[in-house]
Amino acid sequence: MAQTDPVRPIPDDALKAEMQVIGERQLKLNNLSVRLSVGGVIVNQNNLVVLTQSLGSSTYVVRVKFNAQGEAQKVWILTAAEDAVAAPKLKSDTPWWKLF
Repeated sequence: MAQTDPVRPIPDDALKAEMQVIGERQLKLNNLSVRLSVGGVIVNQNNLVVLTQSLGSSTYVVRVKFNAQGEAQKVWILTAAEDAVAAPKLKSDTPWWKLF
Protein backbone atom coordinates (compact mmCIF):
# COMPACT_ATOMS: atom_id res chain seq x y z
CA MET A 1 0.00 0.00 0.00
CA ALA A 2 1.43 3.36 -1.00
CA GLN A 3 2.03 5.94 1.70
CA THR A 4 0.01 9.14 1.24
CA ASP A 5 1.73 11.29 3.91
CA PRO A 6 4.08 13.89 2.41
CA VAL A 7 6.85 12.85 4.83
CA ARG A 8 7.51 9.17 5.53
CA PRO A 9 9.02 7.94 8.80
CA ILE A 10 12.65 7.76 7.66
CA PRO A 11 15.19 7.02 10.44
CA ASP A 12 16.90 10.14 11.77
CA ASP A 13 20.35 8.67 11.13
CA ALA A 14 19.70 7.91 7.44
CA LEU A 15 22.14 10.08 5.51
CA LYS A 16 21.08 12.43 2.72
CA ALA A 17 22.90 12.21 -0.62
CA GLU A 18 22.52 12.52 -4.36
CA MET A 19 22.26 9.12 -6.03
CA GLN A 20 22.87 7.84 -9.53
CA VAL A 21 22.70 4.22 -10.61
CA ILE A 22 25.99 3.25 -12.26
CA GLY A 23 25.36 -0.47 -12.71
CA GLU A 24 23.24 -3.35 -11.53
CA ARG A 25 23.15 -2.98 -7.72
CA GLN A 26 25.91 -0.36 -7.97
CA LEU A 27 25.18 3.21 -6.85
CA LYS A 28 27.03 6.48 -6.86
CA LEU A 29 26.17 8.40 -3.68
CA ASN A 30 27.66 11.87 -4.04
CA ASN A 31 31.15 10.81 -5.19
CA LEU A 32 31.21 7.44 -3.43
CA SER A 33 30.71 4.20 -5.32
CA VAL A 34 28.51 1.99 -3.13
CA ARG A 35 27.02 -1.44 -3.66
CA LEU A 36 23.36 -2.12 -2.89
CA SER A 37 23.51 -5.00 -0.41
CA VAL A 38 21.97 -8.41 -0.94
CA GLY A 39 18.40 -7.86 0.25
CA GLY A 40 18.90 -4.09 0.04
CA VAL A 41 16.02 -2.06 -1.38
CA ILE A 42 15.36 1.26 -3.01
CA VAL A 43 11.91 2.74 -2.45
CA ASN A 44 10.50 5.51 -4.60
CA GLN A 45 8.48 8.54 -3.55
CA ASN A 46 5.34 6.37 -3.37
CA ASN A 47 7.09 3.94 -1.01
CA LEU A 48 7.21 1.22 -3.69
CA VAL A 49 10.30 -0.94 -4.18
CA VAL A 50 12.09 -0.17 -7.46
CA LEU A 51 14.90 -1.97 -9.26
CA THR A 52 18.14 -0.21 -10.15
CA GLN A 53 17.54 -1.01 -13.81
CA SER A 54 14.29 1.00 -13.80
CA LEU A 55 15.93 4.21 -12.53
CA GLY A 56 18.09 4.96 -15.54
CA SER A 57 20.88 7.54 -15.28
CA SER A 58 18.88 10.27 -13.53
CA THR A 59 20.10 11.86 -10.30
CA TYR A 60 17.90 11.46 -7.22
CA VAL A 61 18.00 13.05 -3.77
CA VAL A 62 17.89 10.17 -1.30
CA ARG A 63 18.31 9.14 2.31
CA VAL A 64 20.29 5.95 2.86
CA LYS A 65 21.04 3.47 5.65
CA PHE A 66 24.15 1.29 5.47
CA ASN A 67 24.87 -2.21 6.74
CA ALA A 68 28.00 -3.25 8.68
CA GLN A 69 29.91 -3.85 5.44
CA GLY A 70 29.30 -0.29 4.19
CA GLU A 71 26.76 -1.37 1.57
CA ALA A 72 23.48 0.50 1.05
CA GLN A 73 20.80 -1.47 2.92
CA LYS A 74 17.80 0.80 2.34
CA VAL A 75 17.46 3.84 0.11
CA TRP A 76 14.52 6.25 0.11
CA ILE A 77 14.09 8.46 -2.98
CA LEU A 78 12.82 11.69 -1.43
CA THR A 79 9.76 13.77 -2.21
CA ALA A 80 10.12 17.57 -2.19
CA ALA A 81 8.64 17.69 1.34
CA GLU A 82 11.10 15.05 2.57
CA ASP A 83 14.02 16.83 0.92
CA ALA A 84 13.11 19.98 2.88
CA VAL A 85 13.52 18.13 6.21
CA ALA A 86 16.93 18.67 7.83
CA ALA A 87 19.02 15.49 7.78
CA PRO A 88 22.67 14.51 8.22
CA LYS A 89 24.51 14.53 4.89
CA LEU A 90 26.78 11.87 3.46
CA LYS A 91 30.19 13.45 2.99
CA SER A 92 32.18 12.36 -0.05
CA ASP A 93 35.35 11.91 1.98
CA THR A 94 33.74 9.80 4.73
CA PRO A 95 35.26 6.31 4.99
CA TRP A 96 32.54 3.64 5.06
CA TRP A 97 33.36 2.59 8.64
CA LYS A 98 32.50 6.09 9.87
CA LEU A 99 29.01 5.94 8.36
CA PHE A 100 27.56 4.33 11.48
